Amino acid sequence: MAEFFLESPSDDSHALVERLYDFAGHVENKEIQFALYQLIVDYSRDHGIMPFLARGLFQVYLIERDDFTRLRSVYESGKHIVQYAQFLTSEDRVTLYYKLAIHAFNLFLYQQSIELGLQVLREAAPDNLYYVNALGILADSYFYNEDYEKSEYYLRLYTQYDYPHIKTNSVLMGALLSAKKGNTDAAVAMLTSFLKTCSRDAALPAINQLMQIYLWDNRLDEAEQVLAYPICPQSISTNNPYLISRLAEYYFHRAEYFITVGDIQKGVSDLLESAWYFYKVNDTDNEKECINKLENLNDALLAKVKELKQKLIHIASQKGKLTDDEVVQISQQLDIYILELQKYYIKQQEKDIARRSS
Repeated sequence: MAEFFLESPSDDSHALVERLYDFAGHVENKEIQFALYQLIVDYSRDHGIMPFLARGLFQVYLIERDDFTRLRSVYESGKHIVQYAQFLTSEDRVTLYYKLAIHAFNLFLYQQSIELGLQVLREAAPDNLYYVNALGILADSYFYNEDYEKSEYYLRLYTQYDYPHIKTNSVLMGALLSAKKGNTDAAVAMLTSFLKTCSRDAALPAINQLMQIYLWDNRLDEAEQVLAYPICPQSISTNNPYLISRLAEYYFHRAEYFITVGDIQKGVSDLLESAWYFYKVNDTDNEKECINKLENLNDALLAKVKELKQKLIHIASQKGKLTDDEVVQISQQLDIYILELQKYYIKQQEKDIARRSS
């Protein structure tokens, strides 16, 4: 129907595609909206209508970026739009650079995130919220790029603004910088104080930072206390790849703790969760790290199952009955380890199926 509309002889090409673009903006069904914007892209490219080619590509990117399993490929196509940025409105240009800066950060492409964040500062006014948040992105990206001086500089600019989320982000980044300077006690004090009043979503990165410090220093008692903090995965926002990544990291640190204290069963369970959440945001490097650890632990689990089976047979023959308390206890342990092995194989099958269907 839309194709017939664009072939109408009553209007010129520019007017037709402009009307279709305005119509597409009011369509609520995302699949139909995506198809309309893609049609606008193809039509505008064929007819050399650069403003609507740029706008169409921009809208396609905004829709596609919500598919977290394609974060990397969508980012690559999104970067392509930058060459058409001159044809976008000033507002759309700022939005494009900001969205790409976050996108790059979530893919650990910190130098690219910095370049895009700086472009936001050049294009936007200082009272624009994208400008403000770009300062936070720059502070974070420079930190992970190991340029701590510039990270502190942009953090100072960021904290000059009075928004609720800025206080949260500033505490987390300030703690990271303190830890990098060797002031781990100061970092721990900041984070433990922060956990007393923060939201569940904000708690995740704080717990992850504390776990890194505690595990690095082998402070296992304090790590155990931090893991007692109530985290409910079901309440974590599922439309934010940053939070999903932090949840994946949380399970990874939990697994590290349990493996360190010798609880292989819980370690395997949490590595499975970690790998699953890393997979959901297309973080293949960290997913592979989880899988490598799982494969090593899988061998340990198989050995443990074999050991428990032999022990069960030996104790049962000694006691002469399967209802003896010690036999029941070993049988229950064996069930737990077998269940973890089954969960491991099921998760692997689910991810294989998901990959084949994507």
